[in-house]
Amino acid sequence: MYGHLWLKIGSATAAVVTLLVIAWALFPGGDRPESSVADAVKTSSVTLRYSFNLENQSNELIQDIAFQTFAPVEKTPFQTVEWVRSSHSHQTEVDEVGNQTLHFTIDQLPPYGQTEVSVSTKVTLRNQPKPGETWARNDFLKSEPLIERDAPVVQSQVARVSRQDGVTTAHSWMEAAHRRIAHSLDDTGYSAEDRGAVFALEQQAGDCTEFMYALVAMARNQEIPAVPLAGFRTNSRSTVVQASDYHNWLLFNAEDSWALSDPHGDVFNTNERDYIAFRVLQPGLRTDARDSAERFFVHDHRITASMN
Repeated sequence: MYGHLWLKIGSATAAVVTLLVIAWALFPGGDRPESSVADAVKTSSVTLRYSFNLENQSNELIQDIAFQTFAPVEKTPFQTVEWVRSSHSHQTEVDEVGNQTLHFTIDQLPPYGQTEVSVSTKVTLRNQPKPGETWARNDFLKSEPLIERDAPVVQSQVARVSRQDGVTTAHSWMEAAHRRIAHSLDDTGYSAEDRGAVFALEQQAGDCTEFMYALVAMARNQEIPAVPLAGFRTNSRSTVVQASDYHNWLLFNAEDSWALSDPHGDVFNTNERDYIAFRVLQPGLRTDARDSAERFFVHDHRITASMN
């Protein structure tokens, strides 16, 4: 068939037709490569619920009680918040990196009285980064408190990773650095004090916060944008989160694509839909309690607040 066609038309046109026939044979409909990429993208929706107990510790009637807590980060390469609802009316404050703070005003609490504030939120999660820039990457290259990217101990660890065989790209460098932190640091258990990258690398120990800051500092030393995060891990579509579930990990940008690393849990570039970020941590910008990794605040010393 192709021989008769070749005799009837010019050689240039025949070459084009031949290429088209081959392409149709390999990819009927012309869209197979595109659909294969689409099939690889998986999304899921998770509904989270969490609540707090506020208690008046005094023998006075307290009015107009200011209370605030976080909701999930509005948008990251792997998550988008669909809605946030609460048991009490609130105002939402969103900062430049998507951190959401919920502001409540509780009308009053009688002497030794208490009340519960509950929050629910729906988040859509992706297993691959959403196309397009989410953050200004230069904001996540600098040295700042707890992320001492130029400290001698950080440079020493960076040099060790760079000497490893097979480290030829930014992504492979991050994987090697992740393994080094995950496999060489000892887990000390939870500490209320943030001690940072230098402490973790000098002591070769820390909790999930130190594991995270150590890898963030090393990445930034290599000019790889790295974003420290705080939030929760879940593999359920509907779950109640508790204070003990709070965790730290990071996202990094290599070869113009965002990826996840949890050195404390030894999870690298996978299980992205198990992680829900509640806070992008920027320790260099801490001017008050709202910029820390704490999850909630009450602004009256007579009131105690606890996460249920």
